[in-house]
Amino acid sequence: MKLTQLTEQKERPYLCFHVKKGKHETHAPSSYDAAKNAAEHWGLKSTAGITVLADVEQVLERDHSDIDYK
Repeated sequence: MKLTQLTEQKERPYLCFHVKKGKHETHAPSSYDAAKNAAEHWGLKSTAGITVLADVEQVLERDHSDIDYK
């Protein structure tokens, strides 16, 4: 992976869940970053117990006209 690819990663929507804290929606370049965002939001010291899922509905709603399906 090139350095420019690492620095220009697009943020994607994620849903983060915690048993005691509930649900948090966030945008991040990776699922781990999404878990870190949720942990910070909830005031947790670590990402333990956080389940992160890609927000498929938002991804499907986006305009994909730039993709070449050939």
